[in-house]
Amino acid sequence: MASRAEGWKLVYRGLVARGVPRQAAGEAATEVCTEEAELEMARRVAEGLSPRAAAARLATRGFRARITREDAVVLRRAYGRIPDAAANDGIVPTLSQLHGELLAAVWADHHDVIGHFHKPAHVPPHFDWMASGTGFDREQFEKVWTQVARFLAAA
Repeated sequence: MASRAEGWKLVYRGLVARGVPRQAAGEAATEVCTEEAELEMARRVAEGLSPRAAAARLATRGFRARITREDAVVLRRAYGRIPDAAANDGIVPTLSQLHGELLAAVWADHHDVIGHFHKPAHVPPHFDWMASGTGFDREQFEKVWTQVARFLAAA
């Protein structure tokens, strides 16, 4: 199975080789190689795999996360670079979390972001299940979830 980009190239080259004008071949390849078709192929390729194994298999097959210019700016600001396919929050691959508008990018594990960060001095005390060592704290937690709430309220 190929990614949408690889599939597009195959369709385009095949049409051009058969004498179809380049512009018409490009338009036809774009019609056939839809985002929905790519997502269905990715689901089939990743079916039954752990998130890490799925990310690795998809990357070796040419599938890439759709990163907008705006996403790239946010990711580089947060991490110093765009994370690779193996980067994850301890449970979910980082790049597979990009859907629609990117609201926040933080150094945290999955538990940190859902509220299980270490803050024993907080009243009541708050203890992490598994310390991530990221330093993610209550202030960052509130900032992320305030962004989410504002986004939802504006929808």
